[in-house]
Amino acid sequence: MALNKIKLNKKKFYFELSEKVINILNKKKNVVNIFFTGGNSAKKLYENIANNSNKINLQSKVKIFQTDERLFEKKKNTNSENIRINFIKNCVNKKIFFLPMIIKNNKFLNKPTYYNCYHNHEIDLIILTLGDDGHIASLSSGDSNIYSNKKLCYTKYNSKIINRVSIGPKFIKKAKKIYVISNGKKKLEMFKILNNKNSYYKKVNKILSKAYFFFD
Repeated sequence: MALNKIKLNKKKFYFELSEKVINILNKKKNVVNIFFTGGNSAKKLYENIANNSNKINLQSKVKIFQTDERLFEKKKNTNSENIRINFIKNCVNKKIFFLPMIIKNNKFLNKPTYYNCYHNHEIDLIILTLGDDGHIASLSSGDSNIYSNKKLCYTKYNSKIINRVSIGPKFIKKAKKIYVISNGKKKLEMFKILNNKNSYYKKVNKILSKAYFFFD
């Protein structure tokens, strides 16, 4: 199955992608549900959306959730802090509500909030980044959750111990739209490998079959 590849202007990559996200933020419906990921590529996207907040003309309540969160991290290094500092704080006058993954003593305290979103609401957009090693959210080749049918899971990313919380394959596949930030040469090479017959890449290919990969 061929994956959806979209090329954006290199100099305007984040600006063009932010406009696509803003169009979804501005959808007219009861509630717009969007899942944000972490990482530097996502940070640049959130900064661009915030810098163009004059184009955000909300017609609905918008709820922002997380795709994954790191355990054992200082607050400043968490994905929730990335989203809060680079997006939420710069859109304070908008009808945007942030529902971060609340982790305390390495336990996912507000898990029911995320299950409720899955079972009772449409998921309008999930934003992911394609890792240099092929991981998505915190699902990687070193963790068996990629082969599961879970909605939410504790994962092992680059470690022998459980160190992250992540939405699972079933959650990702429910989204109406999936945008995967894939700019840079390493991401292009990894995108090519996703068509490999290796069991992990076959599974990622299947999970992201309706996703749009954005390249520069």
